[in-house]
Amino acid sequence: MLLKFLAKEGGLAILEVDPGLVIWTFIIFGLVLLLLHRFAWGPINRALDSRAKKIHENIKASERLKKEAEKILNEHIAKLDKLQLEAHKIIDDTHEQAKKERDIILDKAKAEALALLETSRQEIDEVKNVAMSQVEKHVIDLSIKISSQILRRRINPSDNEKLTGDAFNDIKSIRGIDGLESIESLN
Repeated sequence: MLLKFLAKEGGLAILEVDPGLVIWTFIIFGLVLLLLHRFAWGPINRALDSRAKKIHENIKASERLKKEAEKILNEHIAKLDKLQLEAHKIIDDTHEQAKKERDIILDKAKAEALALLETSRQEIDEVKNVAMSQVEKHVIDLSIKISSQILRRRINPSDNEKLTGDAFNDIKSIRGIDGLESIESLN
């Protein structure tokens, strides 16, 4: 339909070649290309090149920053590992020092306990020796007393039993023991 309309108006001019029109079309096309090349494509290419250059620089900068960040991260990890080892060493040293101090305190306490025990034994032996010497002195005194009484008078068997019983009673009162029944039974 469109073709019939165009044919009525003077025909289809699209299929006809006009050499003047072709030349002017090429000239205008060339001028437009020249103007575009001079005023549009140059700045567009420069802007695109500039943008591409900035993108490449940013990529390189980000890669460099990434490497630096990884390096710093690795350094921090190494420092943390080193600090952790030092902390473990400090804790181990503290435990070791505490064990040594505990052993020293225990050894000192044992030595003091042994010294106190030895002192107590010596005091007990001294008190025992003093008590024994007092008992011996008292026994000697009683023996002398009995001997002097025997020498002063003549003793019959009943007096002998009485004097011996009195002596044993005196010895019991001095020593505070009742284990002399076997001695009394000898009389």
